[in-house]
Amino acid sequence: MAEKEKKESTGLDSKTVFIVVLIIVVVALAFIMINKPGPQETTTTLPGVTQTTGTSSTTLSADIKAFRNAVGSADISGCSGITDASVKEVCIRDIAITKGDTSLCTQLTIESMADTCYYRIAVNKKDKSLCDKVVNDFIKTSCLKNTG
Repeated sequence: MAEKEKKESTGLDSKTVFIVVLIIVVVALAFIMINKPGPQETTTTLPGVTQTTGTSSTTLSADIKAFRNAVGSADISGCSGITDASVKEVCIRDIAITKGDTSLCTQLTIESMADTCYYRIAVNKKDKSLCDKVVNDFIKTSCLKNTG
């Protein structure tokens, strides 16, 4: 009997409270969705390539197209038209590895790119002497180990 009197004094049962809370949550979610900002400039990073959507995506698309053409044909001159420094580095590195040409590795200005260039050519050619050109100790140790 006391429970019935308590229900009558507050006027709310658990079902009513649940429905009110549910309505509040739905309204809050609707408010958040309505006030959500539209698409903004975003950056996607891949090893050696940073792609920004928005204002510079046209230039980057042209760079990626030039990169694919140059690497696909192993033509180093195709890398010269690339404006994005990171994409240009990857282009030179990939062609150097494909051709096995360490002289192209010397054109790389990013140390990790040059290290990767020498490492991959050394492993491909099984030439331990190329590992001496690697600066990073971890990559150099791996190079010496994998050139057998």
